[in-house]
Amino acid sequence: PEIVVPATPLGQQLGRARTAARLPAVAGVRVTLDGEPVAHAFGVRRAGSAELVADGDHFHLGSNTKAITAMLLGALVEDGVLTWERTLSESFPDLAAEMAPAWRAVTLRQLLTHRAGLAPFTTPAELPVAQHEGGEAREHQHVAAAVAERATGQDWETLLRTRLLAPLGIAATAVRVGWPGLVGTAPWGHVSNGSGWSAHAPTDGRILAIPAALAPAGDLAMTMAAYGRVLQAHVRGLAGRDGVVRAA
Repeated sequence: PEIVVPATPLGQQLGRARTAARLPAVAGVRVTLDGEPVAHAFGVRRAGSAELVADGDHFHLGSNTKAITAMLLGALVEDGVLTWERTLSESFPDLAAEMAPAWRAVTLRQLLTHRAGLAPFTTPAELPVAQHEGGEAREHQHVAAAVAERATGQDWETLLRTRLLAPLGIAATAVRVGWPGLVGTAPWGHVSNGSGWSAHAPTDGRILAIPAALAPAGDLAMTMAAYGRVLQAHVRGLAGRDGVVRAA
């Protein structure tokens, strides 16, 4: 198929990068302090196919999700719902007696700065299987997000949508939780074959399937235009402008 490279400076830059790396597709966004983010996505959704990438395709953000969850928690601190010094024993008083003593005093600030002393997960088997009423597996989510859920009585997805994404002008349809290729049309994953890239289906077991428990740490997918709005909020904050969270 004919792949049209946008004539903008960003489009030309992305086109050169795509050619140099022989990528099936490329996507990117340019943000400034003012104005709409400029986003482009072009190429094919999978190598060897004629299915073109569209601007509205969702690209998986992986661990960049962590920064979005942290921004949400910062907003809840500004709302007075949380404090940076809130401890795990304060968040989960019903579990405090079962915690190791050192964990009881761990604060939200320490969680978000990776100073809490939590051991990393190394296999999916290490994730506990615990469920809230209604059968939804929530209690084993990323610990910081679980603190927010307990404080508000709302799940992470709802908090993200109402407190962060909507105020940034991001439509709910521009964001997905989970690998996007599992629902609708989106770019497939690819692996290097030495001379190029081989596509693989989202369900063939070769992608990193992130458990729902860890979604706040790495399982959001967004359109490039939507992600640009998140990045623009950070750029404005660095310039001293208040937004959904204060620049400070």
